[in-house]
Amino acid sequence: MEDAKLYFEERGEQLLRARGMTKARFARQMGIHRQNVNQLFTTKNVVVLREAARVLEVPLELLISYADDPLKDHVKVA
Repeated sequence: MEDAKLYFEERGEQLLRARGMTKARFARQMGIHRQNVNQLFTTKNVVVLREAARVLEVPLELLISYADDPLKDHVKVA
C-alpha cells in the first residue's frame, strides 16, 4: 500500500465542499496561506491532520483512512 493515498489527499477538496468551506476559510482556520492548502492535503503529519479534523469537524480516522477503504463510507461528514 505504499502508493495508496489517504482519504484527505484524494478527496480533500470534496470534503471541504461537503463541509461548506472554501479553501481560503480552511487556510485561515488552519493558520496557513491559501496557496498551501493543496500541499496540506498530502501531509502525513498526524498533528496537522488532527487539527484539520478539528477544523472540519470530522473524525481523524476519516482523514487518515486510505481513499479506497470501503469503511470510510460509513463515516458521516455532513
